[in-house]
Amino acid sequence: MFAPTDEAFAAAGEADPEGMAEMMADPTGDFAGLLSYHVVEGQLAPDELAGEHMTLQGSTLTVEGRGESFTVNGSAMVVCGDIHTDNATVYLIDEVLHP
Repeated sequence: MFAPTDEAFAAAGEADPEGMAEMMADPTGDFAGLLSYHVVEGQLAPDELAGEHMTLQGSTLTVEGRGESFTVNGSAMVVCGDIHTDNATVYLIDEVLHP
């Protein structure tokens, strides 16, 4: 899972306040698609992170980098990663991704 930080959501809201507010008002519509674009199946370890990954939304995203320096789709930086939960490995990113 690539989870945008609070700051990333705030910046997305500042860039398009009406669009983001409309999207968040209907959590089953476009917002659900946006969120599912941030999720890939499985638990990716850092050594499996680089490459193309199919999202639950149905599109692919591309991760580049190695070690502790990764970008998603060429611009979102992974700011913290390899956070293990019961059903996911979470990587915090500094942007909201768009399919």
